[in-house]
Amino acid sequence: MAQAHTAEKSSRIALPPPSAARKGSSALPAPEPATAPATAAMQKPRKSAAMAHPAAPARAPEGAELMLLGRRRGFFGEENLLRLVTFVTLLLQAISFVTTLQGATVFLGGIFVLAPLFFALAVQATAWFLAGSLRVRVTPLRCVALVLALCCSTYYSYVGIYNTVNPPAMYLSAEYAQVRSELDSTYAARRTQAFRTAQDQINTMVSELAGQYS
Repeated sequence: MAQAHTAEKSSRIALPPPSAARKGSSALPAPEPATAPATAAMQKPRKSAAMAHPAAPARAPEGAELMLLGRRRGFFGEENLLRLVTFVTLLLQAISFVTTLQGATVFLGGIFVLAPLFFALAVQATAWFLAGSLRVRVTPLRCVALVLALCCSTYYSYVGIYNTVNPPAMYLSAEYAQVRSELDSTYAARRTQAFRTAQDQINTMVSELAGQYS
């Protein structure tokens, strides 16, 4: 019992008071978290591994990729096809502009000199703009406006082409030639008939005179 009492007393003496423990804990700095060095240690091998293994060079394109590049960038590729379509569209647009201008001259040439030009520019610009805008967004109003512009351009282009192939002067000349031919044939028939009638009358008079004096 004496030994137990002595051990209990020594343990009481060895333990510091709570206040001292609090003072000591407040005086000592807080330990750093243990995760930071571990994270740094985990990152260092990754960097060294990345430095030890540089990026691999770009691999050469395979057969399918080469065929795809050939279709896009070749002489008969999609890019050249789009350029050709754009160029041909511009040429057709220029031809349509000229024919629309000729057709508008027939109807609007009497208003003032630049009226057919302004009309043709308005029609062709509207058709060109609406055709390009439909690639971005398709709306019913744009479709209706494009159809009206195309119908107007087609009609005036037809009038311009028809007047170029068969101009009014040629039409009037053909009509005049036909009327002249009819008049000439009628005049020739009547002249022949009149000549025959006069000849018959003269023959009748001559025969009567000869019968009187015989």
